[in-house]
Amino acid sequence: MTIQVLKDGSNVTVCAIWEQTRRCDADGYDSRSGRYSNRDVAGADFIVELPRGVKLVAATGNGQIDIRNAGGELEAMSGNGEVTVNGASASVTATSGNGDVEVDRAGGFVEAHSGNGNIRVSTARGPVDATTGNGGIEVDMASVPRDGDMEFSTGNGSITLAVPADLSAAIGANVSYNKFTTDFPIEVPAHWSSRSVQGTIGGGGRRIRFSTGNGSVTLRKHT
Repeated sequence: MTIQVLKDGSNVTVCAIWEQTRRCDADGYDSRSGRYSNRDVAGADFIVELPRGVKLVAATGNGQIDIRNAGGELEAMSGNGEVTVNGASASVTATSGNGDVEVDRAGGFVEAHSGNGNIRVSTARGPVDATTGNGGIEVDMASVPRDGDMEFSTGNGSITLAVPADLSAAIGANVSYNKFTTDFPIEVPAHWSSRSVQGTIGGGGRRIRFSTGNGSVTLRKHT
């Protein structure tokens, strides 16, 4: 394994290069699969300190990502590992192909995705989008901008969303009413189906969509 540093103007890309590495550059990382004995397996950990305001893109094909106190826009992507972001002053995009995603104390828009894992997001302000193929979703927002639609989707799991008490939104969920719990009074249309939830909270406006293949939806007030 070797470490490669690529500079492109003010941009810097640091790569761990293995025998199976096909490509590593500013656009991403790609490697071919192969069989290796235990003695052939090695690892590389990166500890990076950056000044505030710098956009950070962190990606790994098969490992965990742990980012703390990011001072700029952030993108974190793992092909097969957990992604944890603790403290970020700007927007966050966190993605894992097969692992849990956790974003805590974010200061801007959060987009979180997992192919097969749980998602937990805590942010000072929204909006938030979260999707997972198989896992639960828990999102807590201390404040929400006046506009900006939000979507929360899981193939197999429950969804819990906490938002400010003054929320105004149009709600849509593909669950029956007995699987939908809310702290908010919700106005439903004159003609409605018990197989899905459609309604308005407050003055309406932004759309909040919930989708789960096999779970419940809980909408509660932020405390």
